[in-house]
Amino acid sequence: MSGLKTAELYNKACQGDKNAEKELFEFLFVRFRYFAGQKIGNQQDVEEVVQNALMAVSRKYDKINIDVSFAAWAHRVVSNEVLKHYRSKSLRERVFTRDFDEDFIPAMSNISPTFRMAFLDCVKELSRDYRRYARILNLKYQGFAVAEICEKMSITHNNMYVILSRARSLLKQCMESKEID
Repeated sequence: MSGLKTAELYNKACQGDKNAEKELFEFLFVRFRYFAGQKIGNQQDVEEVVQNALMAVSRKYDKINIDVSFAAWAHRVVSNEVLKHYRSKSLRERVFTRDFDEDFIPAMSNISPTFRMAFLDCVKELSRDYRRYARILNLKYQGFAVAEICEKMSITHNNMYVILSRARSLLKQCMESKEID
C-alpha cells in the first residue's frame, strides 16, 4: 500500500468511515508487526509492542493534527513502543538480577561511601522541595531524549533546559553545603 493510499484511508477514517478505519488498522498491524519483529526477537514481546502501538494510534489518530504524514507519525509511535520495551526490559533485568539495588547509580560505583550518602541525601532533598526538578534529573539520568522529557512533562525544550540547569545547580549547592566536592 502506498503512502498516498495510507493518507487517503487515514482521512476517510478521521471522517468516520469504519471500513477505511478497519483497513487502515489492518495495514498498520502488518507493518508494525514486521517492524517490531525486526527489532525484537521474542514473538510474545513483538505482539505486546504491536498492541500497545495500535492502542496509542487508535486513541490519538483522529484527534491530533499531523504535520508530516500519517504513515510517518504511526511509524514514530511504534518506534517509541519498541524503545519503551527495551527500557522496561532493561529495568526488569536489573531488578531481577539485583544489580539495581547495589549499583543504582552505576557511575558512582567507584566513589566513596561518604560522597554517595551525601549525594543521595541531596537528591532526596531536591525531590522533596522541587519535585519537578528531581523528575527531570531522573528522566535525564534514565536516558530519555529531550523531546520525550518535554512531552512527558508538557514543557518546551527551552523550559526543560532551564529546569535541568537549575536542578543541577541546586544539587551542586547542596553538595557544597555538605562540604563534598
